[in-house]
Amino acid sequence: SIYTILRDEPGVLAGFISSLHSLNANILTVNQSIPVDSVASVTISLRLTEDTQDVMTIKNILSKLKGVVELKIISGE
Repeated sequence: SIYTILRDEPGVLAGFISSLHSLNANILTVNQSIPVDSVASVTISLRLTEDTQDVMTIKNILSKLKGVVELKIISGE
């Protein structure tokens, strides 16, 4: 599972999810809070396979995306 804080801007969540797809991560759930002060917390549960990038690579790639304020791996490390 990934916990992230994303900017409340058009396309940020879509870009984040698209990046997960390109890393071959299977998204199981997406839970987003209501934005406060132009940011929203999002928790995404994933299923990783042998074709998926390793967790640290995923974290590094996602952390650099436009609109990502904070990112933590909360399970599966």
